[in-house]
Amino acid sequence: MKLSPLEVRHMEFERGAMGYRKQAVREFLERLAEEIEDLLHEVQGLRAMVTERDEAIEGLLETEAELKRAVMAAERIGNEMKEQARREADAITREARRQRIHLLQETAAELEAARSELARLEQTQALVREQLRGHLTGFLTALDARPGSRTDSAPSQDVIASLRDVIAEARADLEVGEPDDDQAEPSEPSSTDT
Repeated sequence: MKLSPLEVRHMEFERGAMGYRKQAVREFLERLAEEIEDLLHEVQGLRAMVTERDEAIEGLLETEAELKRAVMAAERIGNEMKEQARREADAITREARRQRIHLLQETAAELEAARSELARLEQTQALVREQLRGHLTGFLTALDARPGSRTDSAPSQDVIASLRDVIAEARADLEVGEPDDDQAEPSEPSSTDT
């Protein structure tokens, strides 16, 4: 049975002829010493436990501080990475805009050159058409004005009709704007043809 402080304070020893009985006092003191010894062991155990807990708390506090530093460093690095990414994105956007403007300018210049070339080709085409039309008209006039030197005029009329058909087809092709490249330009009949 453990001793309480109240028991210790109110302990009454039996009196003997010469005062308190030595045996009762000795027993009480023995019990008190055991209780105190138990309490000291318990206090030492509790102190050791408190020390361990304090060390654990200190370790946890250090870990928490390291985690806070790591979180702050991660946030700082994250912010720096975001800022770097934003700067790189801005640089890429500026470069893309610059290239777009450059490409638009090049395209506009090429378009203008193509328009100029098209106008030149259209003028050349009109000139060639007029020249071809003049040649064909001249051929027709020459064919119509040529006197028949043959005795048999039927074959020459067939040739003239064929040439007229060819010239009419060439004129039609020229009017449509798709000259037939396979069709050779008819040459003037030579004086040796009869």
